[in-house]
Amino acid sequence: MSSTPLVLAVGAELILGPGTLVVQHTGDVMLETTLGRRLVRLESGGDVTLRVPRSTGVIVAKGRVKVEADTDADELRGDTVELGAVEVNTRVIVATKRIVIRAGARVSADILVAPEILIDPNAQGRVKLMDCMNERQPTKVRGCLSLAEYESDHGGVADFLARRGVTPINALPVSAEDTDRLDAIQSKPVDLAPAPVEVVPAPEPARARQAEPAPPVYTPEPAVARAPAAPPPVTGPAPVPVVVVTQPEPPPRRPVAPTLVAAESGDVFDDEPAPPTRAAPQARHQTQLRRAWSRIEESYGKNPPAAVRRLGELVAQSPSELTDHLDLLWRDTLREHIARGTMPPRPVILAFHALKALAA
Repeated sequence: MSSTPLVLAVGAELILGPGTLVVQHTGDVMLETTLGRRLVRLESGGDVTLRVPRSTGVIVAKGRVKVEADTDADELRGDTVELGAVEVNTRVIVATKRIVIRAGARVSADILVAPEILIDPNAQGRVKLMDCMNERQPTKVRGCLSLAEYESDHGGVADFLARRGVTPINALPVSAEDTDRLDAIQSKPVDLAPAPVEVVPAPEPARARQAEPAPPVYTPEPAVARAPAAPPPVTGPAPVPVVVVTQPEPPPRRPVAPTLVAAESGDVFDDEPAPPTRAAPQARHQTQLRRAWSRIEESYGKNPPAAVRRLGELVAQSPSELTDHLDLLWRDTLREHIARGTMPPRPVILAFHALKALAA
């Protein structure tokens, strides 16, 4: 009986614990045994082929993950994940390029996430949530709810993904809680009445004041000529004549009309204060848009995708056009990440979600 040689390649590392096994390797890994231990984690810098029955743990590869035996792995992650005619019980399957489920496969999973997911019509099983960019075809695999469908039926899709450490491909839908909060903000009446302003009375000397009226002019009554009384008969010596000198009466003074004394420059006050200026209603909305954009800008630094640069221009110059361009910019951003072999950072996805809610 011949046996295959055991080759431990350079870059391979086996970590043995109490009944557990961790495998790390910079190259390809073909797993046919776990040495009688429970596999906790397998990390590969290349491709991974699972041939050991009922493997467990987390399988992570920078290349392809190909499953050729029944597995109970918690997670399967790679640039491509291929499931043959085997039984797969897992929580998460995530691929940066595509997931392929071939005929005869029986899949039970919480989440499938990849830009492209291809399921053979003869594959069976149940998947709670499936997030992809290609058009989904009819299949015997039940469930396969989109992000929006899961949020509508169960709610809490963001928490469902976060608990499993999964970043979605498409923008998260607005939750019912967020919708209620936005409705409450939009339905709240806006108080446009000016705020009360304390009016400080001006000092008395500074106000325009009315001159005191001139004293009334005394006008003597005209004299009435009367016939002199007859002098009594003179019995003694002749009286000495008396000369009465009368001065002409002064001309009557004309009444002077009241005049206004002009106030000094800078001391004129309006009777009614002007209402205080208020910020435009769009100011807070613009602030929220710029805040969401700053999260995206900080995540990419000096090398953002072209679609992200275009998004920054829209936020700064034409925020009213976000509604028409946001979905297209998100898809362009995602395609560039796929070309790089990476996933968008979580802050970027959450910020796109916030921009979509603000632009709605």
